[in-house]
Amino acid sequence: MIRTFDEIYKLASGRPAAKLAIINPRKDYLFSAISNAEERGWIKPIVVNHKNDKMAAEIAVGIVRDGKADLLMKGDVSSDIILSAVLDREYGLRTGTRLSHTAVLESPVYDRLMLMTDGGVNPELDETILSSIIQNSVDIAGKLMNPNPNVAMLSLIEKINPNVPETVIMGKMAEKYRNSNSFTVEGPISIDVAISSRNAETKKIDSEIAGSTDIFIGPNITSINFMVKSLLGMGGAKGGGIITGAKVPIILLSRSDLMETKLNSIALGIVNL
Repeated sequence: MIRTFDEIYKLASGRPAAKLAIINPRKDYLFSAISNAEERGWIKPIVVNHKNDKMAAEIAVGIVRDGKADLLMKGDVSSDIILSAVLDREYGLRTGTRLSHTAVLESPVYDRLMLMTDGGVNPELDETILSSIIQNSVDIAGKLMNPNPNVAMLSLIEKINPNVPETVIMGKMAEKYRNSNSFTVEGPISIDVAISSRNAETKKIDSEIAGSTDIFIGPNITSINFMVKSLLGMGGAKGGGIITGAKVPIILLSRSDLMETKLNSIALGIVNL
């Protein structure tokens, strides 16, 4: 099992350079990340520039669709524009799976990588969307050499309570996949229990995954987004993130991301090919 970004870097460095299509990069922070990745031998950049962002996105998606690029990366354009081009029914990169964003975090106080999802794509959740989110994150865990990850369906509390709607759907999803051979799932489960076996014991919660959770499925997009940014900004965590569910991984960077985070995201995209 891969536990650090240093190990992810080594995995990325052991592969042939991937052809990376970047949509309208304009700012120095992006060119620095691209240059760094190219110097490491990870990528061969294909810069797609057009004065019209939508046209740039469509051109880049077409390059990927035609097999001339292996990965897609957001430049200085709106995420909505990229996703619109990717999801175009005739010319996009659709598969049968819903897109979702997975953030991968390396915390100084947790002994394994934390895959947190979905904090970037799906503002509303239902059972079908959650099924795709689970599968996408389990696939990423597999690429990180963790073939049997522990999955927490996060909620405020551990008991199903109709007055807390997230407990109902998280409980349904946990029950749906309870007999899965490829991952272990529990839910509803609170974040404090998911990250600590001591907390589970204190709260008298019988949990197989407490303290060894790999994948954290949030009850909504805001909660995961807040958690990821808090861990990166104040928790000393390293991180990166990609969108999966399309024909190729999509590297979606935030303007506030540190240089290291941008490079981490590129490395994640490469190892998920």
